[in-house]
Amino acid sequence: MISIGELVASDFEKTMMLEPRADLDGAIIGVVEDGGEYRVVYDLDKLTKAFMDMNHWGLDTAIEWMDFNVIPGHLGPGTPIFMDPIKPH
Repeated sequence: MISIGELVASDFEKTMMLEPRADLDGAIIGVVEDGGEYRVVYDLDKLTKAFMDMNHWGLDTAIEWMDFNVIPGHLGPGTPIFMDPIKPH
């Protein structure tokens, strides 16, 4: 079965995806069109978990690193979107 990351890479060639894809594609939850450009959508919870697993970090370290190095980055058209899913109470 093809992964969502492989699907995005093949169907939306100009989208920006976080590297290393082998570790971070699992956090992709979709693609949106934004003014004629396609942008990958990452689930913040899954992305945080992926960084924790990759780097053997605790939750606070992973969140701090993402808040400084990943989320604020604007790389032009196609910059990924980071979604914080709503959790039922």
